[in-house]
Amino acid sequence: MGVKELWSIISPISEKKSLWELENKVIAIDLSAWICDSQSLHTPQNNMYLRNLFFRTSYLLLLGVKPVFVLEGVAPILKSNTIQQRLKNRNQKIDIVPEKKVSRSRLSSLQKQCVDLLSSLGILCIQGPGEAEAYCAHLNRLGIVDGVITQDSDVFLYGAREVFRNFQMSPHYSCDSYSMGIIETKLGLTRTKLVGYSLLVGSDYNCGIQNLGKQAAIKFLLTVPDDKIIQRFVEWRNDSFFKYIEENKFLNSDFTLEMKIREKCIQDEHFPDLEVVTEYMKEPADIEFSYKWSKPDIGKFVGIAVKKLNWEEDYAIQKFVPLLARWHLLNPLVESDLKITSIIGVPIGKNSYCYRVSWNKYDLVTIEPKTLVSIAYQDLVEEFEALKRSKKTKKKNVKKNNDEKLLKLDLLEEPSAKQNSDDVDEFDLSLVVETVKENKKRRRKNVKPKKDTESVEESQAGPSVNSTTNGNEDDEFNLSLIIRNIVSRPQSNPALSHLS
Repeated sequence: MGVKELWSIISPISEKKSLWELENKVIAIDLSAWICDSQSLHTPQNNMYLRNLFFRTSYLLLLGVKPVFVLEGVAPILKSNTIQQRLKNRNQKIDIVPEKKVSRSRLSSLQKQCVDLLSSLGILCIQGPGEAEAYCAHLNRLGIVDGVITQDSDVFLYGAREVFRNFQMSPHYSCDSYSMGIIETKLGLTRTKLVGYSLLVGSDYNCGIQNLGKQAAIKFLLTVPDDKIIQRFVEWRNDSFFKYIEENKFLNSDFTLEMKIREKCIQDEHFPDLEVVTEYMKEPADIEFSYKWSKPDIGKFVGIAVKKLNWEEDYAIQKFVPLLARWHLLNPLVESDLKITSIIGVPIGKNSYCYRVSWNKYDLVTIEPKTLVSIAYQDLVEEFEALKRSKKTKKKNVKKNNDEKLLKLDLLEEPSAKQNSDDVDEFDLSLVVETVKENKKRRRKNVKPKKDTESVEESQAGPSVNSTTNGNEDDEFNLSLIIRNIVSRPQSNPALSHLS
């Protein structure tokens, strides 16, 4: 759809974006693109285009995006061949008549159902004079909207600057983003060059030149200034200069490529089709437009959901009420039966800037931005934040008291711990010396006076072991006794336990 192979050419500059990045932006949406997306799905769900439209739109609204839907108008006569071919591909009996005005009755019927659904959500729809993507591009070029959601690549030829496609919901919640500024800078392709590319390769409005590849077309267009491209196409057929140089064998590579492309183009009697250029470059009538989200109508939506989607009433209400709640927060001065009764808490993660709030109806709990809740329910917010601070202070005091108790226990246990440590690491030398002295006194008391005969025999036999030991008691420590004493102490050094 759009210009042949253009998406593949500009795909290197595409960027995957989270839908969160569209927050607070006004986005023009080509409604027919979403309808066609859903029509291609094979599911048992009735009217899948309405179901997808509701969930996508409600998600954007709750995300803070401001959607503006643009409807298809009367198709250009240039597109009649393309439309007739598409109808024929859908097995609809039709004889293709060139340049015949073709009505899009089925698309118009589907659009009408979508408009009814969107009106129940309070969403504005705009009727474009022609192609929807053309009017979306016009709004974007004038700065009325911040971007365009469409699947038609010719939106760039109509002048769009920021384009989003491949809109995906769960689980990725993402889209592909294309910026015309980046296309111009990195690829060198301006709006005029893209129009020239469509004349060479083909689009919804023309078939293009046979056997002319996209790469050759791009390579040639990059060698020609913007203001000379369309003029060069006209000169190929009418300017004698080109008839002269086609016989010149000494041409540089650029001229050689151009002459090859020219040879193919002039064989098509309709080239260049200036009506295609006019279609892309024309300026639609300006409109006075400002975004507005009106109050959602729950009764109307439930009726559509039950009839068209086969939803149960309770299920339809459950899915719809969050939109009504958000609209109430955005319009706090408008009287509403739906009110917040309490703030439950603050979510963790990407929703940390929101409150979880409870409502007075439908057993509803939603996640709402803090800024909106603060404006509409200042008293509830102040009460919640005060309670939150109180709990935080109480928790801090409990932790402080626990720390103080642990510190006191450490101080009480520190002396004994120190004592145990000293017993293990060091010998108490004063205790050792005192023990030695006591042992000396005890042994002296146990020595009895010896008889003279024993003395004579001892003097003849020489000094005994005992006498030698007793004589050395004053000069030496009894090491075996010292070690035994140390080992026998209740908190002795573990390293000496094998000596006991």
